[in-house]
Amino acid sequence: MIKYWKNLSVYKKITIPLSLLAVFAIIFTYGFVTQLIKESETETLIQKARALTLQAEAVREYTAEQQRKNIFKTDLSKLDDILLTVPIYSAMQVTEKKAAELNMEFKVPKVSPRNTKNTPDNYELAILEKLKKENLNEYWSVDEETNKLRYFRPVKLTQECLLCHGDPSTSESIWGNSNGLDITGAKMEGWKAGQMHGAFELMMDMAPVQAAVFDKSLIIGIVTLIAGITIIFIAILIANRISKPLKGLALATRKVADGDLDVNVEVTSSDEIGILSKGFNEMVSKIRVTRQSLKQEKASVEKKVEEGVREAKEQKEYLEKSVAQILTEMDKLSKGDLTAALDVNTSDAIGNLFKGFNRTSGNIRKMVTEIQEAINTTVSVSMQMASGIEEMAAGAEEQSNQTSDIATSIDEMTKTVAETTRNTTSAAESAKNSGLLAEEGSDVVKKAVVAMDKIATIVSEAAEKVMGLGNNSDKIGEIIQVINEIADQTNLLALNAAIEAARAGEHGRGFAVVADEVRKLAERTTNATKEIAGMIQQIQEDTKIVVNSINTGNEEVQAGRELAEQAGEAIKNIVITANMV
Repeated sequence: MIKYWKNLSVYKKITIPLSLLAVFAIIFTYGFVTQLIKESETETLIQKARALTLQAEAVREYTAEQQRKNIFKTDLSKLDDILLTVPIYSAMQVTEKKAAELNMEFKVPKVSPRNTKNTPDNYELAILEKLKKENLNEYWSVDEETNKLRYFRPVKLTQECLLCHGDPSTSESIWGNSNGLDITGAKMEGWKAGQMHGAFELMMDMAPVQAAVFDKSLIIGIVTLIAGITIIFIAILIANRISKPLKGLALATRKVADGDLDVNVEVTSSDEIGILSKGFNEMVSKIRVTRQSLKQEKASVEKKVEEGVREAKEQKEYLEKSVAQILTEMDKLSKGDLTAALDVNTSDAIGNLFKGFNRTSGNIRKMVTEIQEAINTTVSVSMQMASGIEEMAAGAEEQSNQTSDIATSIDEMTKTVAETTRNTTSAAESAKNSGLLAEEGSDVVKKAVVAMDKIATIVSEAAEKVMGLGNNSDKIGEIIQVINEIADQTNLLALNAAIEAARAGEHGRGFAVVADEVRKLAERTTNATKEIAGMIQQIQEDTKIVVNSINTGNEEVQAGRELAEQAGEAIKNIVITANMV
């Protein structure tokens, strides 16, 4: 239902609700007014009935007043004459006559009536019970079976009524009989003042009322119908007044949506629709200006994109050339050509990368040269150590031989004590010769100690140079880390360039290819730096091994130096001993 309502035109959205409202107003007005007319006509009948019953009450009270003043004759002999003095009877007679004049039926229904004509039917019994139970002053209703309005007013007993309907024991004092009979010969009921045993009833035919209601309702129906048609006609005029300009706006909007910006809506009023039409024309005018600006902006953007693509191609060629140069020199470097170097012609990131490569290549070249020098120095020192050790060994052997000769001489000297005196001169000469030999051995040992000190110094210097090479290799690792960061940054720039190229659409496709090549170049640079880092790591490991070997050799040299010093002390003691001899 809501969807159907949304799809309706403005014309229908205005006319349908107003038409339905008009129809509802006609029906409601007709029904409401008809009911008012019916209630008014019915109320007229009720007013007549009420007035007639009040008149009956007035007659009844007036007759009772006359009776109290003894205006009536007391020697009446006829029953009819006697009844005329009874208040209720007088009221009934007057009301019945007037009711006939007003086309009404009059009746006094009561419980246990003396006149069978007043015997109540079931409908009347129910009303009497209702009047008594609820203590109502009046009641009326429409009997649908007889199509009559039945009006009831309760009749309550007064003191005058008790003369005939009171206590039967008073019949003798009032009427001169002891049988409990009143003047009419009827049995006294023993009722009391204030009780209700009957009511005045007026019955009125509803046909005249219904006819009057129909006539008046017909007039009202015609009037409301004309009013409803007028409302619908006005609604149609209003709908046309509103929907026609809106249709024009809708058509113009459709043309604008299709790209026709030359449309213009006619403004015929200054109300909300006129303001809307004027605003639409202004909007279309601004759209025309905006479209022209967009065309110019589009041309400018296309030009910038073309320039960007051209610059990207140039950048691609420049990067490819630079990467090719880097890869060529890296290949040379990886094959052992330490003369690899790049020509730095720019100060951009590529120029910085070339500078970093040249620094790295120079550091590697310097490191290898220093390693070679350290190795050569180590070899020379090792050879000197070997020569010194050989000399020390020869001196020690000679010293041993000389010591053996001295021991032999001493043994001979001991065994030939007798000849000592004779050969004193010969022994002195031998001792002198032994002292000379011992002094020569001491000189050799001193030379060996000096050689050992030189070897230790050379080995320490070689160890320091090798450690310096290790530090240089660490710096080269830092340079390679910088190169890796440059490559990562280049890769990130290539990714951003690819994103911007994707945003540019068709115009950025060439730039996307360039960005991809730049990314590949960055990956190749990263791989090359990883290979160089591996080489440097291997050099660092070899350097550590050389340093450990040199440290071990240095320790052995120190041990040999200590042995040489001990040998020198021993030979020195031998010389002292020989001199003593």
